[in-house]
Order: sequence, then structure tokens, then C-alpha cells
Amino acid sequence: MIKKFFSSLTVKDWLVIILVLITISVSVSYFMSSSGYKKEIKSLEDDNKDIQDRRDSLKEENKKLAEEAEIYVKNIKIYQNRIDSVSNLISKKDKEINKLRLAASDYKSAYEKTKKEIENLEKEPIKRVGNDLINSLKEKTNKNE
Repeated sequence: MIKKFFSSLTVKDWLVIILVLITISVSVSYFMSSSGYKKEIKSLEDDNKDIQDRRDSLKEENKKLAEEAEIYVKNIKIYQNRIDSVSNLISKKDKEINKLRLAASDYKSAYEKTKKEIENLEKEPIKRVGNDLINSLKEKTNKNE
């Protein structure tokens, strides 16, 4: 049957069969070969994979940096609170110092006044006469007892 089929073919039929086979083989070789666009697609896929890997690594790095930034922000808040408390303490101590300076100034003026009175009494002692002298001596003896 196959022999009969092939023997009944004319030259024209043979040429058509050969052309169809050549067309099929050329098409298969074209689609199966690694042509330029397939290489380009493969290169783009590789580039895409590399970019995705870099993106993932950058996401990880960004996440780590965000965590570090949060830690730094917390530390800054802690230190700012400490600075504020020290600043408040300094302000309170400055007020106390000013009060103490004012008190010291008052004591100094009182001391100067007392010193002048003592110097004046040393230069010109109080002279008591008569009843005034007797009363003064009584007061001093009553104080000593």
C-alpha cells in the first residue's frame, strides 16, 4: 500500500512533498535554534533576577536601617529628657544661689553695720552717770546670773 502510494506520485507531487518537508525543517530549525531574541530574552530574565535580588537585599538593608533609626530616636528622646531635667535642676540651683547671694549680702551689710557700731563704741564709749549707771549695772548682773 505504501509502495503503491509512492509509485503513483508524479514529479509535481514529489516536488510539493519536498517543499513541504523543507519548509517544516526550516521552521523547526528556526524555532528550535537559539536566535538573537531568545538570547536577549534570557539576558533580560537574568538581569531581572539580579535586579530582584538587589531589591530584596536593599529591602533588608532598609529594614535594618529603619530599626537602627528607631533605636537612635529613642536614645535621643532619653538624652533630651536627661538634658531637660539637668536644665531644670540648673535653673533651680541658680535661683537658690541668687537667694543665698541676697542673704549673704544682707548678712554682710548687717555685719558692716555692727562693725561700725563696735568701732564707734570703742572710740566713744557710752558714759553713764548716776541712776543710769546703777540701772545698767543691775541689768548686767541680772543677765549674768
